[in-house]
Amino acid sequence: MSRNRDFEQLDLLVPETKEIFKRRFELLRLIEVYGPIGRRNLSIKSNQSERQVRNDGDFFKDRNFITYQMEGMAIAPEGIRILEELEEISEYYNGYMAWKKIIIENLGIKDMVIVDAHRENFRDTQKYMGIQGAKLLKKMLKTGDVIGLTGGTSVYHLVESFKAPQDFEPEVSLVPARGGLGRTTKYQANTLTEHLAHKMKGRYVPLYTPDSLGDEAMKYLREDPGIKQAIDTIEEISLLVFGIGKADVMAKRRNLSNLVYNEIMAAGAVAEAFGYFFNGDGDIVHEIPTIGITLEKVKRLDKLIAIAGGAEKAKAIIAVARINKNLVLVTDQVCVQEIIKILGRKT
Repeated sequence: MSRNRDFEQLDLLVPETKEIFKRRFELLRLIEVYGPIGRRNLSIKSNQSERQVRNDGDFFKDRNFITYQMEGMAIAPEGIRILEELEEISEYYNGYMAWKKIIIENLGIKDMVIVDAHRENFRDTQKYMGIQGAKLLKKMLKTGDVIGLTGGTSVYHLVESFKAPQDFEPEVSLVPARGGLGRTTKYQANTLTEHLAHKMKGRYVPLYTPDSLGDEAMKYLREDPGIKQAIDTIEEISLLVFGIGKADVMAKRRNLSNLVYNEIMAAGAVAEAFGYFFNGDGDIVHEIPTIGITLEKVKRLDKLIAIAGGAEKAKAIIAVARINKNLVLVTDQVCVQEIIKILGRKT
């Protein structure tokens, strides 16, 4: 009997299970994302009465799923464990299993994680995507891995959410997959890679170069011993974590000339990832000359995590996802609905 069939039979016998499960699972997940959080704020975010929140909170506390702190309720290790164990049931009740099947089959990717979209604040959605992405990264890590990271807000939230257990010593190396972009160092690959390396107690190899370089600058920098070490380490990447951007947004962020911008848009560019611009079919229409991971290297990887969300990213995700069949996508339900709409399937 399939798992879906098991859940269907459970609904027939105990129909009230679905409502109780969804309410408690969502509440515990909100505590994981926002905790420590007070009862009133949790009531507002969950759209539940304070009385219901108190009752479910006491239920969680009795089972060591949460702890009560001065600031409010906070997730406990047992709470994180139970959320992970019950994720499949949550996906079934939310209809995500059917969505995942459509996208995995149509895009030819290995797997995906779908998170609920926050009703009012996309940054909250990104935060939960980061939490799920961090859990996924922890599961995929193996001793000796060389981890490559790109920059961006989605990768930032993944790094911020990563929590290594005390006995976590996988002996990994970390390197930025590309040079820096823009003036805000908070979201740059170097900053994020260093931060994650500190959390993992791993070896950090910096890449102190701009994202866009001229031919002469490229030639000069490649002779620098520090840059050469980063280049060699990038070639050894075994696990890549990257974000996916809209072509028009990223072209402007990279300060491309109006001529180049118009050429890229005229070529049908819809996506940008690790310095490459792709059209809707996943073909490269422009490449930023820089020091970093090559598309050929990306295509050879066995482990990739792409993290991006929002309905406006749907076309970009479709374009980039076809690069490597080993890709695991972390996104949100609104983006998934848009992807399925573009693919011509009913949600």
